[in-house]
Amino acid sequence: MAGLLIRQPQCPDKKDIVAVYESTAFFDYSPSRPDLKVIAATVDSYFTELVTAPASTILYVANLDHRLAGFAIARKGARATWEVQVGVHFDHRKQGIGHALLGTLFEEMHRRGPAACKATVHAGNVASIKMVTQFFREYGEFPGLPGFLLFRTSW
Repeated sequence: MAGLLIRQPQCPDKKDIVAVYESTAFFDYSPSRPDLKVIAATVDSYFTELVTAPASTILYVANLDHRLAGFAIARKGARATWEVQVGVHFDHRKQGIGHALLGTLFEEMHRRGPAACKATVHAGNVASIKMVTQFFREYGEFPGLPGFLLFRTSW
């Protein structure tokens, strides 16, 4: 896609990542909408983890025509399992940005060696399901979280 650049984030990107979280429909499928302070603190923690735990944190942002349009993060949790989250600003959806972010994220996770990976998606979020099924080999209902699917893969 012309004009799309996937890159590592810089501190000024924090406000734009928060804007992706705040964009219309980002939390359509969640039981409640977190407040802006919680979202900002979450994004701050991502940047802190990049410095304090670089082996277990991967974060990329997508610029489209010099504007931040999305982000993807993988954080290594228990049992060396990468937990993945992708967000694309509502104004930039359905342009392949999420797919490009996931592709870059998976390339880096594979480069770092053998691991497992998982993602959680609401069962009604058809666009996200289509996107992640290209990267994850298996999925099923999320135990204990009705209405959500758990996607998994390993290498």
